[in-house]
Amino acid sequence: MNEVLNVLCLEDSQQDAEIMRELLIDAGYDLNMDCTAFENEFVSFLRSREYDIILSDFKLSGFDGFAALRWSVEICPNVPFICVSGSIGEDAAVELLKKGAVDYILKDRLIRLPSAVQRAVKEANEKKARLQAEQALHESEERFRSLFENSTVGIYRTTPDGKILLANPALVKFLGFSSFEELSARNLKEEGFEPSYIRSHFKDIMKREGEVHGLEAAWTRTDGTKLFVSESAQAIRDEEGKILYYDGIVEDITIRKLAEKKIRDVAKFPSENPDPVLRVDKDGKLLYANEASYKLLTWKLKIGAKMPAVLQKAIVEVFSGNKIKVIDLKHNQRVFSFNIVPVVETGYANIYGRDITDRKLIEEALLISEKKFRQTFDLSLVGIVMVGLDKRFIRCNCAFSQSLGYLSEELVGKTIADVTYKEDLQIGMEEMKALIKGELDSSNVQKRYIRKDGQIVWGEVLMSLIRDKEGHPQYFLTIIQDITQRRNQEEALRESEDKFKYVFDHSVIGKSITLPSGEINVNKAFCEMLGYEPRELKKINWADISHPDDIELTNEALGLILSGEKDSVRFIKKYIHKNGSVVWADVGTSLRRDKQGKPLYFMTVANDITERKRAEEEIIKLNKELEQRVIQRTAQLEAANKELEAFSYSVSHDLRAPLRSVHAYTNILLEEYQDKLDKEGKRLCGIISSGASQMGGLIDDLLSFSRIGRSSMNLSMIDMRTMAESVFRQINGERKAAKTDIKIGKLHKVFGDTNLIKLVWNNLISNALKYSSKEIISEILISSRQEGDIIIYSVKDNGVGFDMQYKHKLFGVFQRLHNESEFEGNGVGLATVQRIILRHNGSVWAEGEVGKGATFYFSLPSQDKRQK
Repeated sequence: MNEVLNVLCLEDSQQDAEIMRELLIDAGYDLNMDCTAFENEFVSFLRSREYDIILSDFKLSGFDGFAALRWSVEICPNVPFICVSGSIGEDAAVELLKKGAVDYILKDRLIRLPSAVQRAVKEANEKKARLQAEQALHESEERFRSLFENSTVGIYRTTPDGKILLANPALVKFLGFSSFEELSARNLKEEGFEPSYIRSHFKDIMKREGEVHGLEAAWTRTDGTKLFVSESAQAIRDEEGKILYYDGIVEDITIRKLAEKKIRDVAKFPSENPDPVLRVDKDGKLLYANEASYKLLTWKLKIGAKMPAVLQKAIVEVFSGNKIKVIDLKHNQRVFSFNIVPVVETGYANIYGRDITDRKLIEEALLISEKKFRQTFDLSLVGIVMVGLDKRFIRCNCAFSQSLGYLSEELVGKTIADVTYKEDLQIGMEEMKALIKGELDSSNVQKRYIRKDGQIVWGEVLMSLIRDKEGHPQYFLTIIQDITQRRNQEEALRESEDKFKYVFDHSVIGKSITLPSGEINVNKAFCEMLGYEPRELKKINWADISHPDDIELTNEALGLILSGEKDSVRFIKKYIHKNGSVVWADVGTSLRRDKQGKPLYFMTVANDITERKRAEEEIIKLNKELEQRVIQRTAQLEAANKELEAFSYSVSHDLRAPLRSVHAYTNILLEEYQDKLDKEGKRLCGIISSGASQMGGLIDDLLSFSRIGRSSMNLSMIDMRTMAESVFRQINGERKAAKTDIKIGKLHKVFGDTNLIKLVWNNLISNALKYSSKEIISEILISSRQEGDIIIYSVKDNGVGFDMQYKHKLFGVFQRLHNESEFEGNGVGLATVQRIILRHNGSVWAEGEVGKGATFYFSLPSQDKRQK
């Protein structure tokens, strides 16, 4: 069933009032709404009917929001007042809030209305409940205070460690003090009791049973005299069963105790005692009764007859234990306390009765009042605390202690300053002074507290002062409602609106808010983009500034959003500048809806791309020219490649012919003129032949290196372990097996060109064997590992190594780090490896140390696109 909401609306626009009505009905309220635009009728409604919320426009004919708020506060102070206006300055809005309004809403943001109303009504209901609880608490407090102040028996509250928290005037007077402050300085744990009465007996009973009744003790007055008392008390515990304090009632029985002592010693003049005095034997038979016994007791008392059964059991216990026993009995609408005292040497017992009806009534009333007070205090959903005049907590309920993250007993004894945010320490202090002086009846402030864990808690603090019957201040009774969530929500909403407004107004990109009817609200950048002033665009429909060719396009885009087919759209459209020129814009727009899905407004971002469109046209023109240039350059490149291929062939053919001649004629010299050549001549011919052979190898390597970059690749899955083993066997075929120790670990398979990858392994294994050949045993380790989507292969040897500062030369053509006299080679092998790996989208690098070997790495993608 929907919640019924009674609304009084002060509004001169019927359309705006109807929108507010629909928003509240859509939010789920059963609405009873009275509307008016006139002051006298508004006041009449306030006086004659009850409302849950008041919604008021700010500007009306001869009437404004401040006047409406004054009437509302005067007639219905507890009904929340929200200002709903089309335009209100920030200063006016703040002033309204200061004077009692709970919120204000701009009409272009009416979507906030239901949540604002819901929050205001909820807070008003909470405040009403709090006031009712305060009233109940106040009434209970008044009843308790009357009993407390006027009782003839002493009433107290103490902590287990002996600190006196409360004491009524009767108790102060019993003990001979002039004021409670003087009494509270006494520590009951260390002083105040006669040595013959052990206080630990009282505490043991309280700890074990939680209460004592009629416990007799002897206290010491300020003048040093002895005061006999009958004490009844109850232990007040927290939720975990720990004793917080004792509440007790004390009756002065000094006169009675002295009388009993006198009777016990000499048994004189019992007939003069105004209270019942009886004597019984061990069998419970009546031996004597004074006149007060026959007058006050309605039992059929007869000398020699047994006493009533209600006393028989107690009499037996007295004689069996030879101890005084006290028993309270309700008799003839009165309550009597009977002390049964054995007189051992005579074999009888004296019974001293005393009318304690008034004391019992006070005890019961006190317990009832305390129970009501505790229920209101402890079970309240809002925080309630009792604060002493020294600003220390006397008592705190669960709601307050939990809101600050403490146990109730942890807060007792702390000062207000201990839990108050530093910057708010002075808030409420002047009000406390004014309460003590009587200048205020109550105060209401908002301040921040510090939780035990250091977090900040906001509280709305309602404080009053409790006085005794003479008007002396006793303590502050304070109600604290945790409003942290409300303050955070208000702050978050305010920050959100401020951020939105700042971002909207100061954005360098044009932004607009467009109502479904076509009216627009724009920022400065949008105005500058089209050359208008803000006030000019507020009067213009979006279609008036759109290029005629793009109106249908815009309507189609908005239609997709309104139909729910899309949440947002983005498109390119043309606007008309104020000077008539065309402005191109990249437009993105989305639709804001209410909770029921009803359209509220379009939020549009328009980025001026006029210059970009011009640049695009220029780029199209340049692209056409570029395409023609590419065709020309491609033809030139193809011709250059053909020339390069012809040159390579020419080099290969023309250079090899003279090299063959040099090699052949050198061999002829060695064979046919051997007997004519001396040793030096033969050596020189060998050098010439070796140089020609080396030149031929270099030409072959260069041609092979040049073909790598131009030849096409045939990709397939390669078993790298099998390939590495095959290459090693081929290279090491003529070497002695004992000379080389090769270990091939796990090698991942990879996708690549078989011939090219084989050439990589050939070059790297050859290098490893070559540069470790001077070691006794060549140790070579080949392995791989996978890291993400790449595989890293390595070839490690124990050869001569290299200096890492020259590692940049390793993969350059003809770059060598060792003399040819040490190790043969022409410096093309590693350059070939690098070119092959780069063609496979991999990389190659090396690590080494002089005299400690080298490790060459290359990486390849773990998958080819065709595998995926």
